[in-house]
This record gives sequence, C-alpha cells and structure tokens, in this order.
Amino acid sequence: MFWMEAENMCLGIPVPVTKILEGGFAEVKIGDTFKKINIAMVPDAEVGEYLVLHAGFAITKISAEEAEKTYQMLEEIEQGREIKSIFS
Repeated sequence: MFWMEAENMCLGIPVPVTKILEGGFAEVKIGDTFKKINIAMVPDAEVGEYLVLHAGFAITKISAEEAEKTYQMLEEIEQGREIKSIFS
C-alpha cells in the first residue's frame, strides 16, 4: 500500500492544449475558459495533447485516457463520493 505523509498537497489538473504560443507558452482550455500557461518543462507539447497544469506551469504530458480518469475522480471528490482506488 502506498502511504504519503504530508500536511499539504499540490493538485495538478489535466488540460488540453488548444494553441502553441511563442516564447514557451501555450493556450489550454480549463472548463469554458482559455488560459495562457508556461510550457518550459514540456517544450514538445502539441495541440490536442493533455498536460498536467499546476500554478500556471505544465509539468508533464498525460494521455487522454489518464486525463479522463482524473476528471472522473475529481468529479467523485466534488460530489463527496468515496474513491475506490486512486492508484489502480
């Protein structure tokens, strides 16, 4: 079993890339909003890919399937439902 002892945790959210901008930035869609983010840590990001966003910075790429699982898990948390397994 995986255990993590910490008082605080940072949450990264999956976002789809909608446009690559100049200077190491990209436009992503968050809900109904478009946001300019820094992609310096993921310089090979492409339109249509999903990135994990934290504090305005893309930190890694993930698959569309991983993004969908994360969206479902976040929805379950928002609805107050128990999550069966975060790591399966």
